[in-house]
Amino acid sequence: MDKISIELWVSIGINLLTLAFFAGVFAATQKQLKENMKVFKDEFTKKIDEMKADFSERIKDLKNNFHEKFETLEKKQDKHNNLIERMALAEASTKSAHKRGDELAERVTELEEKYYEHIAKGN
Repeated sequence: MDKISIELWVSIGINLLTLAFFAGVFAATQKQLKENMKVFKDEFTKKIDEMKADFSERIKDLKNNFHEKFETLEKKQDKHNNLIERMALAEASTKSAHKRGDELAERVTELEEKYYEHIAKGN
């Protein structure tokens, strides 16, 4: 019976050592996974921060570009509106000049008629 007891104790000891070995391997694996996850998380966070900064910079550039284009468009619109105003004044002035020209033409016609009547009566 002593022989069985010793074999049993040896078997239990070997099993305990095996269990301790696998527990150590498991703990080391868990530790390595935690470290890997921390590294991954840090790298991921760093990449996200870089993308945020890049995105922010691009949005800022787009805003500046938009404001520049908008100001250019406003200047062009001001020039166009100025041209429209000047054209309206020129049209009014032209209309007035044509009216004066028509009045003068009528006056000349009247004077010619009176002149020809006067000449016809005088002869």
